[in-house]
Amino acid sequence: MLKAFAKLALFFVVTAIVCIVVGLATPEWLSKPGHYQGLWDYCFYLTHTGGKKTCMKLEKRSDFEGWIQAVRALVILSVVTSLFDLILLIFYMKRDDGRTNLNRIRAAIVVCILSGALCFSAVIVYAVQKHNGHFNKGYNFSWSFILTSIGGGVISLVPIVLLLEIRKSRILGSYESI
Repeated sequence: MLKAFAKLALFFVVTAIVCIVVGLATPEWLSKPGHYQGLWDYCFYLTHTGGKKTCMKLEKRSDFEGWIQAVRALVILSVVTSLFDLILLIFYMKRDDGRTNLNRIRAAIVVCILSGALCFSAVIVYAVQKHNGHFNKGYNFSWSFILTSIGGGVISLVPIVLLLEIRKSRILGSYESI
């Protein structure tokens, strides 16, 4: 199969982008019964109003701190670099083999490593803040946090697949030494 590893890498990049964007946009990084919060909103259910959900922006909370903006920025940068990686892979697959095209794969490897590092940095900062007691007791990591972590893991695996693509490159011979 022609550029089979690149196609697999493209699938992984798209999967990672979807996971990270959904995790970024949804408000369930932490949850406890009746309460949950994400990177943008804090929501809770009011028992005296028949269980209606009320949400407020995190910036309006008295305990809002700047580190949450750093987490947001890191996740957004991870998405942007992943999109750049997606573009590199699409150009690689559409072009004929050649040294310039091989350099696209090498650039994609670097960008994937950067994207994974950005995503994991955001997840680690958030987890450290939870561990340090920034949030009230009883909160547990929820599905948005886990989905973002999975997206970071998937994008971090893409360089392995791309190294296999470089190894089988026809322009450098049957196999290139990694």
